[in-house]
Amino acid sequence: MRESDQGALTAVEWAVKKYWKSKTDSQLARGLNVSEEEVVEMRQQLGLERPKGEESLKAFARRYLMEMSDVEKKEFMKSLSPELIFKMAEGNPHSSASMDVNVEPITVDITHQLLKTYGPELGTSPVKVLEHSEGGGLPEGAGE
Repeated sequence: MRESDQGALTAVEWAVKKYWKSKTDSQLARGLNVSEEEVVEMRQQLGLERPKGEESLKAFARRYLMEMSDVEKKEFMKSLSPELIFKMAEGNPHSSASMDVNVEPITVDITHQLLKTYGPELGTSPVKVLEHSEGGGLPEGAGE
């Protein structure tokens, strides 16, 4: 607390006392334009701890939905998108951050095409193939 504020209630203290149950520390900090740490520190100084729930929100939601009657479930389903209903029924497709693709390299034998284009005198020597193709690629009709 600042020296000038010792006699009076500070804005942070007042807001924490008034809204600690209905607002999060982050919301209070943004509203007061102070750091969240300052709000947390004030709440702890005042001995105000947030009550721990008996069950997690996920468990509560599961129990709440399980305890609905069939009529209530049908009404609830009307408010959901068809895509969400499908995901609830089938489950989300598996997704992961990395994708491994195992593909074997494809080898293309073009020897027959080279022999057709350059003739048997070329043979299979890559040097000869490069010498013939440096001038602009394969001659006319090579790709037929």
